[in-house]
Amino acid sequence: MPCALFLLLSTQRSGSTWTCQLLNAQPGITCGLQKNGTVSKMIGGTVSERIGTVSEMMIQYSAMRTKDPALRSVTLESYTAHLERALVKVAESSRCGIDGAGGAAGFKLMYDQIPDHLVEPVPRGRQEAAPLMKWLAERRVSVVHLVREAMILRTASGLQTEHDVPNFRMHTNNESLATEMAARAKPMHLNARTLPASVRAVEATDRAWQLLLMFSSGLRYLYLP
Repeated sequence: MPCALFLLLSTQRSGSTWTCQLLNAQPGITCGLQKNGTVSKMIGGTVSERIGTVSEMMIQYSAMRTKDPALRSVTLESYTAHLERALVKVAESSRCGIDGAGGAAGFKLMYDQIPDHLVEPVPRGRQEAAPLMKWLAERRVSVVHLVREAMILRTASGLQTEHDVPNFRMHTNNESLATEMAARAKPMHLNARTLPASVRAVEATDRAWQLLLMFSSGLRYLYLP
């Protein structure tokens, strides 16, 4: 049985790290790449947790709009080649599919790690899927779309991060996240006037991705609220 490949598609402050941990705790499923020199740990004698797992393999694209605008014009061929290498690396490191064992392997992919032009709506009158969605369907990569539906809490969480740590950076493993989160201390007060607009913006982004994924022909898609 071949290894099933997947992407856990989400955005920051949506519980994706925790979800990846849950997936890793399931027999035969790997979410992310385990760092060299780390070992699995038994919790309560039953659950195995991968310590030091790098759950985001395309994180360099997160800076696409600010630090490296050139990445906005990355070609489909270049981006999917990188995506392919990352998927294969995770699968091989976990021995997924070796000797007919089957299993599933994948990693987290954030909305902002995908160049806009690879998922832009196709012009009217054409029946093709967006370029990246078409590649995923042909490559038989499943997409698990994780959405934190508690919008106010999620929006507040994002605002809290911006408030507490102005230079907050993206994290690919629990250790680095825990270190930076320890710096949080300042209380924050939400602005009742601007919060509704922030929530609507978050909802609109999730909905746009949901519609794109739902109507991409041949794409294996699971909505996970």
